[in-house]
Amino acid sequence: MSPYILAPLLAWLLAQILKYFIRSLHDKNLKSYNLLYTSGGMPSAHTAMVIALAATIGVREGLGSSLFAVSAALALITAYDSMHVRRATGEHGAALTELLKTSGSKTVLHQATGHRPLEVLGGAVLGAVVAAAVLSLN
Repeated sequence: MSPYILAPLLAWLLAQILKYFIRSLHDKNLKSYNLLYTSGGMPSAHTAMVIALAATIGVREGLGSSLFAVSAALALITAYDSMHVRRATGEHGAALTELLKTSGSKTVLHQATGHRPLEVLGGAVLGAVVAAAVLSLN
C-alpha cells in the first residue's frame, strides 16, 4: 500500500485506539467503545492524520515541493481549527446545554468538543512517528 495512504490511515487508527485506552483508564471504564470513533480527546486523530500525510509528502517529495506546501498548510489549518473553532463550538454547546437544563427542557444535545493544545501536539507527534515508521518500511 502507498505510504501516502498507509501513514495517515495508520496514524488515525492508532490515535483512536490510544484515545480509547487513555480515556478508559482515566474513567476506569473499558466499555466506552464509542471513543474508538468519536472526535475530541487525547491525542487528536485529525492532527495525527494530516501530519502523517504532510510528513510523508515532505520526506518523499521534498520540503520545497508544492505538494508539501499544500499538505503542510492544510495540516496547520486542521490543527488550528481543532484547537480554536471546534473548541469554541464545543464550549457554546455546553452553554446551550446548561440553558436547556435550567429552562426545564428535555432536549439533549450532542456536544462535540475541540482539542486542547496538548492533545493537538500529541496528535502531531504521533503522526510524525507513524510517518517515519511507515517510510522506514518502504
